[in-house]
Amino acid sequence: MSNFSFLQTYWPDFAQIMQFAENYVYTDPASSKNKSGLFVELMVREILRIENLPEPEEKSHYARTKLLKNEGLLPFDVNQWINQVRIRRNDSAHENKASEQEAMNILGFTHHIAVCFMQVYGDGSFRSEPFVKPERPKRVPDYTRLVLNQERKIEEQNEAIANKESELAETNALLAERDKLLAEQQAIIEKLTKEREAQKVVTPQSTLTKQDRQHSSAAAISNTKLTEDETRKLIDDQLRKVGWEADTVNLRYSKGTRPQKGRKIAIAEWPVKSTKTADDRADYALFVDEQLIGIIEAKAYEKSVYAIIDN
Repeated sequence: MSNFSFLQTYWPDFAQIMQFAENYVYTDPASSKNKSGLFVELMVREILRIENLPEPEEKSHYARTKLLKNEGLLPFDVNQWINQVRIRRNDSAHENKASEQEAMNILGFTHHIAVCFMQVYGDGSFRSEPFVKPERPKRVPDYTRLVLNQERKIEEQNEAIANKESELAETNALLAERDKLLAEQQAIIEKLTKEREAQKVVTPQSTLTKQDRQHSSAAAISNTKLTEDETRKLIDDQLRKVGWEADTVNLRYSKGTRPQKGRKIAIAEWPVKSTKTADDRADYALFVDEQLIGIIEAKAYEKSVYAIIDN
């Protein structure tokens, strides 16, 4: 069952979009990220409708999100999650490529967003099950691999392209099949969206006051527990915004990353000595040049940082 099936009650088109996103996470990560981004964009429009807010002058997803934030309708945490989805979706749109892990991370953030949306604008009593990674298909075409391999081959064998016409035709046929399938799915989504918009669905939460929904929003956020990996992703972005080199996956002590002169770098999994835990690594060690200036621990809200690192 889809992690997003709870959306079916009031927003069947949203549920269908996210079903597609889960289906593609292993075989076509770029399309999966695109579907997650599409859901978030349509969700933001639905919030504007329920709150009876006019479209901003600049009719863009970013402008709509900013309007909701300024109206006090988009908590800081949700805005961060939405930005994660929006930015990663744009990356895929420009480069037509994405990793399986990236697509899975975006599914996780999108699930947090969808749960909060349901609790604030659908059913205030709704409680979600934890996000479960979709089951990996046994055998399906890997469209992303086909696209990337073909691009590489075209660059390397430009002079011999005439001898590769049959191979190119086969790849193009697969890509055409993919485009046709995506077009059919888009038609389904548009049909369901038009039906929902025509019905002007009234949910239990939509009949409440704006203040009541803000309370529901705060409650939904308090019930959301990010994993440490998700927390680190947000910390990476925040560190980069203020001038640090930060990448939990690649800038790690175990991969040979060390402090260097002329660099402000956050090194992940830095060895430390602690008498309170068997884990002898800090999540981040902050270095300016070769000088250690601080330690960051990425822990879930319910965990005590002081129980992890000695004072």
